[in-house]
Amino acid sequence: MSVAFDGLKEDHYRIGDLQALRYERNTPPFYDGFLAKIYTLCRESKRRSGDGILTATFGNNPASNFDSIMQFLAARPLIVLGEWRGEEFHEAGFAFPVVACGSKDTELSQFAGFGMFRKYWGTEELPVLAMLGLTYMFAEWDLKAIHGTRFEDNLLTARFMAQFGFREDGFIPKYQLRDGKLVGAVVSTLLREDFEAYVERWLLEQFQSDEVEAEPEPEVEPKKEDPPQMNLAWL
Repeated sequence: MSVAFDGLKEDHYRIGDLQALRYERNTPPFYDGFLAKIYTLCRESKRRSGDGILTATFGNNPASNFDSIMQFLAARPLIVLGEWRGEEFHEAGFAFPVVACGSKDTELSQFAGFGMFRKYWGTEELPVLAMLGLTYMFAEWDLKAIHGTRFEDNLLTARFMAQFGFREDGFIPKYQLRDGKLVGAVVSTLLREDFEAYVERWLLEQFQSDEVEAEPEPEVEPKKEDPPQMNLAWL
C-alpha cells in the first residue's frame, strides 16, 4: 500500500470534518431506516430526472423503486460519504461495488457506482469526499482498478471523475435502461497507480499550503507617534 493510502487509513479515511465510512446497520452514526434515507436523498437530488439521481446512479439495474434499491444496497458493502458537524453526521453521498473482476488470491478490480446528494453539488467538500471514498475501496479491498459506467450525455460526471485519473475506455451499446429503452454506456477506468499519484499530489499541496499559512509574519517595529501638541491658547 502507498504511503498516502496508509496515512488516510490510519486516520480512518477522515480529513478534518469529512469522512468515508463503511455502513454498519444500527451502528452509530447509522440507525434503523438509514438506507431508506439514502433512497429519499437520491430522489430529492433532482436536476432533470423526476427520480432525482436514481436512474443516473443505478441505470435502472436495479429498477429505481424503493424495494429494488433497498435490496440492492443491503446486499453489498456501502461506503457513506459525509461531514461531521459536532456529533452529527450529515450524508453527502455514497459509493458501492457492483461486480468484482478477478480474485482475492490473485488480483482484483471492481465495477463500482456512486451518488452525490444535491446539497453538496458544487461544494469544495465534494472532491475531498470522493477521494476518501475511492481511497477506502482501493485500500480496504486491495483493488488494482475501479471501473465505472455512465450515460453518454452525463458529461458532469465525466469531468468530475477525470480529475482523479479516470480514463474513458470504450462504449457499450444497449447497456442501461432509460425511459424504458436500452441505451449505451461509456466505460471508464481508474488505475491504482494513477489514483495513488493523485492522492500524493493532493496531500503534498495541502501540506505546502498549511506551511505557508503557518509561516509567521515578519515583526514590524511600531511607528513612533509624534508627542501630543499643546495648544498654548488654553494656557
